[in-house]
Amino acid sequence: MPFRAAPIPTSPWSDSSQTFRLIVLDTPQEMELQSGDPVSPPRTDTVSLISVAYAEGLEQYDGQHLTFSIDPAATYWPSDTSMPVGQPATRDVHILE
Repeated sequence: MPFRAAPIPTSPWSDSSQTFRLIVLDTPQEMELQSGDPVSPPRTDTVSLISVAYAEGLEQYDGQHLTFSIDPAATYWPSDTSMPVGQPATRDVHILE
């Protein structure tokens, strides 16, 4: 489900037209994933949101309840403060239902 960024009043460079596309999990899951930093070891943590900003063809599913799979090799923990902060991102989503 996408959401629009709200401008930050103290940040004149914030872009309120930016859209973030996220998958919100029904139940948080423990996942072992690579870091965005290729020299860091895999990390296991709890995931409740997954950024799918770089996955193609998901616009048609906005707002729907989905059953999906992801490729853990194409899913990673961010090495910065990208949205959603502290949650992984993937470019590989397969809709199953």
